Amino acid sequence: MHFPNEIKLTAEQETIISQREGQHLVLAPAGTGKTEILSHNVLNTLAEGLEPEEMICLTFTNRAARVMAERVAEKIDGKIPFIGNIHRFALRFLLENELIPKAAIIFDEEDSSEIISQLIKKYGRARSSEKEIATVNRFLKGLSLEIPLELLDLPDYVYHSQEEIHKICTEYEIIKNELMALDFDDLLLYLYHALHQQEKHFRLADFRWIQVDEVQDINMLQWAIIEKLGRPNAFRIYFGDYEQAIFSFMGARIENLTRAATKSRLHNLTLNFRSPEYIIHMLNCYLTHNLKKKWVIESQAAKKAPQAPNSMIISKINGPTEVQDDYIAEKLLPDLLSKEDAGMTAILVRTNRRADELSFSLNIARLSHFRISGFDLFRRRITKDLMAWLNALISDNDRMAWSRLLWLAVPSITLTDARNFMTQLFELGMSPAEMMEPENEKHSLISRFNHHFYNERIVLLDTETVGLDTEKDDIIQIAAVEWQHGEISRTFNQYLQTQQEIGESESVHLINNELLQSIGQERKSVLTEFAKWLNGAVVLAHNSDFDLLILKNNFEREAIPFPKIIEIYDTITLTRRLFPTLHSYKLKSLLEKFSLEGVNSHNALDDVKATLNLAQFLAAKTGSFLHKQYQFLSDNSKIINQFRQRMGEPWQALQHSQKPQSMRALINRFFEFTKPFIKPYVDEDFEELERLLRHMDAQCPALPPLQLLKKILPRYRLYKEADLVLGNEQILLSTIHKAKGMEFQRVIIPDADDINYFSSIKAEQREEMARLLYVALSRSKSEIHICYATFPNTYSRKKGYASLSHFLEPVKKFFIWKNS
Repeated sequence: MHFPNEIKLTAEQETIISQREGQHLVLAPAGTGKTEILSHNVLNTLAEGLEPEEMICLTFTNRAARVMAERVAEKIDGKIPFIGNIHRFALRFLLENELIPKAAIIFDEEDSSEIISQLIKKYGRARSSEKEIATVNRFLKGLSLEIPLELLDLPDYVYHSQEEIHKICTEYEIIKNELMALDFDDLLLYLYHALHQQEKHFRLADFRWIQVDEVQDINMLQWAIIEKLGRPNAFRIYFGDYEQAIFSFMGARIENLTRAATKSRLHNLTLNFRSPEYIIHMLNCYLTHNLKKKWVIESQAAKKAPQAPNSMIISKINGPTEVQDDYIAEKLLPDLLSKEDAGMTAILVRTNRRADELSFSLNIARLSHFRISGFDLFRRRITKDLMAWLNALISDNDRMAWSRLLWLAVPSITLTDARNFMTQLFELGMSPAEMMEPENEKHSLISRFNHHFYNERIVLLDTETVGLDTEKDDIIQIAAVEWQHGEISRTFNQYLQTQQEIGESESVHLINNELLQSIGQERKSVLTEFAKWLNGAVVLAHNSDFDLLILKNNFEREAIPFPKIIEIYDTITLTRRLFPTLHSYKLKSLLEKFSLEGVNSHNALDDVKATLNLAQFLAAKTGSFLHKQYQFLSDNSKIINQFRQRMGEPWQALQHSQKPQSMRALINRFFEFTKPFIKPYVDEDFEELERLLRHMDAQCPALPPLQLLKKILPRYRLYKEADLVLGNEQILLSTIHKAKGMEFQRVIIPDADDINYFSSIKAEQREEMARLLYVALSRSKSEIHICYATFPNTYSRKKGYASLSHFLEPVKKFFIWKNS
């Protein structure tokens, strides 16, 4: 069985996707259809019967993972294998194996950088950069976890004040612990540590099929993790390209690719689907002269389109860099944009500084363009403020987001003060969302639960169901106990008939259709009786959202009015409030953790009785929190009132709104209500943010606010600027590193001189510089325009007259030369 092809696979592609045993390395140069093979390989393997849980696909970037996942999801219904980068996999592994707190938040690079930057200012004598501090912290954390030295980047910080650096690292770890946060380094270090210890059989570690993309970009620790995943006889297929190994500054080691080659059966993709023959000939010549390695196998063009006039040009600009930039903005780009088949033109530069300078020239020339900058949009204050608000709307537990909102609303406190405030609030069993309630609602969830549990009629309930679809699936067992005056006063336990077929869920609750035919009662009569039970009660359940929603829908299908309920409590939420650092909130785990009687058998009555034991334990614990909560609220009433006055009304309105809204409308509302009290943003901030808004306009449907945010926000949390490219932009300006994996109709490569792309350096650096320029050249689908200034403005010590880069000398015969 095979899924239908959208493209006709070549013989070399067919050979690769037919492999099912052993370890394989596919050398896949730029443009050789690798993305199609990666997706096709997954689909074929699923079609042959392997379960998604037995497969894993690791990619280098979120963008690559998203493209692959979308292609796979288009072809199949149901679950797909894990497809993502190694950090996302690490998070899933650690959570599913209960190795980190369920409420943990993840610091992205911007979050970590912001806190380290504040600590550097605090310890003024520490002259290290944020990146250097992060490297030291990763190294020290690795040592504490007994990670082998060869897997860690050894920091070079002897010449700095080690005492201050260690203080910064220590305090950074303390802040993370207080916020229940992990950074990207933590994820990989904890994952390796768990796999290396092998203290128990882990979920998500026993894969039978492993596919890894861009292995030349993987660092030593990541490679060690990949080698520890999977069964001893797991099928492994790696994709990489020696000529595109350009991320050594991120710890990537080309030696990983070389080592994989010695253990794998090698395959080569040689047919290029991106570039026409005249570009492929040039690229082959470039590789032969600049990267003379045994693995270079000449690519062939899949299309032999005739070369258009002026499609391969080297422009020598007699003058400084500014003249070159003006030439690109005022002459070259207008000419290219005037062509009927303009497509997207990319300007690819070596450094972020040059991207910013060229962007300035394009703005002066009034040329609209998308710049992927060195200072990522998601690092800007305006974006971080906005994302904090959006995250807080759907998450009570994101301490980082709520801390930032408090800091925005109460200018008299620092961000550090706000973090300390939120840490205290969570430790006392409260939620920041409670501060958004109207001022007369002063009782916390814990306080209300304490009162109701000891003074009201409580109904503890559980259901067993045909499946997990709360709208369509039938309830097949309802169990409940009525708790009053410290004892059980009544018990309810009924099985319900159903016309639906009980499938896989039978293995969980051991209820089947035959049993229900024997003991099941008529549905409407049972549901009607239970509605009377619930009326006027306080309801308590473990995962109450599921039980109450499926009850509501079952009532509606039988035309039974939903009963009046005083309040609903969830023992998961209550336990999270009182014990926020636990790694699991499953009923079975909590019974074991707190040494409580009861079994989590997935029989509804057993589960209700176990939930009652847990509820009694929690109610007894609440007493010690109540006075401390009252004192905290009293001591901080001024801050809380100001926070509520400024954020409460819009927060409440969005919590209850069912009106479909666009993301742009939600975001505009945030800036409207915060404008009177936060530090003003500058025009440039809104101009930069517009790129995010345009992407959301194109990609996000109009939905009720919370539904919309829950649907799209997890995706945007992973985004970088490059992920906001829609494909309809006329001009893209980027560093070569950030454009890797992309393709463009035309490519402009400025600064292609022997100073910016130099060869008089160490052999290893020289080869990576040659590969960097190759990556730029190989992005083009039709035209390449190379420019260089004879007197470039350079930030290195080497200045003066410049010539064409030494790397381009062997291929200049493929270009037309122009002097300007």
